[in-house]
Amino acid sequence: MPGARPAVASGLDRLLREPQRWLRGRSFALVTNTAARDAAGRPGHELLRQICPGQLRLLMAPEHGLDGRAAAGDHVEDGAAVDGPHVLSLYSRVRRGPDASMLTAVAALLVDLQDIGVRYYTFLSTLLACLAASAAAGVPLVVLDRPNPLGGLVVEGPGLTSGYESFVGALDVPVRHGLSLGELATLAAARLGLPKEAVEVVPMEGWRREFTWADTGLVWYRPSPAANSLSMVRAYPATCLAEGTNLSEGRGTDLALEVVGAPWVDGVSLAHRLTQVGRAWQAAARARPATAGWPLATPAEFRPSSGKHAGRQCRGVRLDTAPAGASIAAGVALLAAVRAQARESFSWLAPSTVNSGAPHYHADLLAGGPWLRSALEQGVETADVGRTWTAAEQAHREASQPYLLYGSAAEWLAAGEEPVGMRITKPQPFSLDQVPPEEVVAAVVASACRALRAVDGARVDLARTIEAIAERLAAGGRLIYAGAGTSGRLGLLDASECEPTFGVRPGAVTGVLAGGPDALLRSVEGAEDDTRLGPAQLRELAAGASDVVVGIAASGRTAYTVATISEAARLGCLTVAVSGAPCSPLADAADYAVIVDAGPEPLSGSTRLGAGTAQKVVCNAITTGVFARLGYVYDDQMVGVQPLNAKLVARATEIISHLTGADPESAAAALAEARRHDPRLAVRVAIVMLRGQMAAGAAATLLAESGESLRKALEPAGQAIELDKGRSSGRRDPRVGGF
Repeated sequence: MPGARPAVASGLDRLLREPQRWLRGRSFALVTNTAARDAAGRPGHELLRQICPGQLRLLMAPEHGLDGRAAAGDHVEDGAAVDGPHVLSLYSRVRRGPDASMLTAVAALLVDLQDIGVRYYTFLSTLLACLAASAAAGVPLVVLDRPNPLGGLVVEGPGLTSGYESFVGALDVPVRHGLSLGELATLAAARLGLPKEAVEVVPMEGWRREFTWADTGLVWYRPSPAANSLSMVRAYPATCLAEGTNLSEGRGTDLALEVVGAPWVDGVSLAHRLTQVGRAWQAAARARPATAGWPLATPAEFRPSSGKHAGRQCRGVRLDTAPAGASIAAGVALLAAVRAQARESFSWLAPSTVNSGAPHYHADLLAGGPWLRSALEQGVETADVGRTWTAAEQAHREASQPYLLYGSAAEWLAAGEEPVGMRITKPQPFSLDQVPPEEVVAAVVASACRALRAVDGARVDLARTIEAIAERLAAGGRLIYAGAGTSGRLGLLDASECEPTFGVRPGAVTGVLAGGPDALLRSVEGAEDDTRLGPAQLRELAAGASDVVVGIAASGRTAYTVATISEAARLGCLTVAVSGAPCSPLADAADYAVIVDAGPEPLSGSTRLGAGTAQKVVCNAITTGVFARLGYVYDDQMVGVQPLNAKLVARATEIISHLTGADPESAAAALAEARRHDPRLAVRVAIVMLRGQMAAGAAATLLAESGESLRKALEPAGQAIELDKGRSSGRRDPRVGGF
């Protein structure tokens, strides 16, 4: 409501209310810029000069200058504020921070900077330089605390590798550290062995760890030219990684660090790939209550006026994400996708000594080590890269808890855990051979739960895939599974169950397996590396344009499966990849990709547990969805069941009675007559007979004319019925005639 007080009061607002309490008459130097304002929007340095006359002796500004307008990397010279003291630049050709000698005439060094919560952003480096200078001068560092705009729960990314410290990474914390500058200052002071009195924090009032900027009630003022909107702040954890490459990160446009691209990028393909990766990532991330968001990627075109590719039309993507900000994993996926798309054009910026004393790739300095370049060059999947951060994230949470100023340490630690019941109680590696059987069971159950969440996260892609497969099969095509080892066996298992479950014609769902039939019962050495067998098996099946081939491989790189899908595409088949790896040869080769990253396996190196569970559920969903679309299912009833033994005859009779209201004797008689006429379609024929009061031959003809869909066969005659309690109990529904 108009005039309402913000939910959060900054450290500056608290100091302005009680200056004597916090300053105690001390003279001070101030490091700030004009983004550090009070709740009414007035620059803090002007207010402090007014309410503390004579106490502000020295004004200093970080990168981008006092007005926050200097471009990233531009040196800012010393100057004079209007009607104020001399302004020393802490980002000039001669300095990157204050010197102890500058503080001889003051009793405290105040820092009031609006950080954006990411290690790359250089205000953290300036804070550490101020801490070192104030400690050397023997004066306290006083931090006027401000919100972390991305919130205080999400912790993501690796720490710093020794030797890669720089101005874009000065403190060994994860890329997204989840702390305020005040908390970071106390943490850093402790690591340096400084006494507690070396840092004083004027804490915020009303801020809670789960708050993002949208929850604070405060106005956002840009602390640097690029950070001119919260959209940029949210995208920054992902997009800043592009600074270390020859991709434009949008500098020189109004969407700096919201768009990434180059003249040689296919933005449409890139957006599609990032969306694919994101669905799998989001499914896996649901187990974590405090997780950064996966950004919405949309194709974008832009022409930078400065920076990389200045004056040239660039194509790429624009990232938009939720208030908690984009995952760093999205930045890794973005670079991986561009590199896969344009390997000859993509490159890393050459090593230099900028931001660091030793020559390093800028990408390494941003990442905190060479892992990013190494992962992309080795083709490591995004999910696998993200899992390597877990130990660093947990270590950071544990090491930081004594320095938290907002919320309990228990809440902070719990934010990084999986929900109770979904948790492997021991960290990886998990000693299966040294724990009680109950813990082994818990680990396997937790893995299965992660697998199910991964499939749920892929349901949009699964739905699109089901529609496409149903269209081919409706025209008479076949569904052919292909895979090696567990993946191939799961495909064949699903195929083998379709005829007795849905009553499909023989051969409508089949499969090919690396190593051939012998591989069903035992491992065939080297079979998954055979790139000739799968294509030969498809040719033997005479696979063609009406067919669908579904390749299953947890890694997305199994040579047999990739070769089979590639051959299927050459033959004109519709192709589908089922994998745990979004940016993979299998996903690249297929028309549709269903990505289900089930996370780490309880038994490291095996894919028969979590990955196998996810694959089986995907196969079940595909065939159930396809044959439901084709009418081989009626409501939730298995009307395609094949009555081949006493148990299945009883089940078929029950289904017929349930859907027609006929008594069991009449249902059994109709089934017997229908089996004599058409054993495969017997249940559906019997239902049409009873519902339409017609002979078996007429019912079979009507069913055939309806594409074997029971619902289509019934509806033209006005025979469709609804499930209700009366029908479920076996009683005839009085609203439905024609029995």
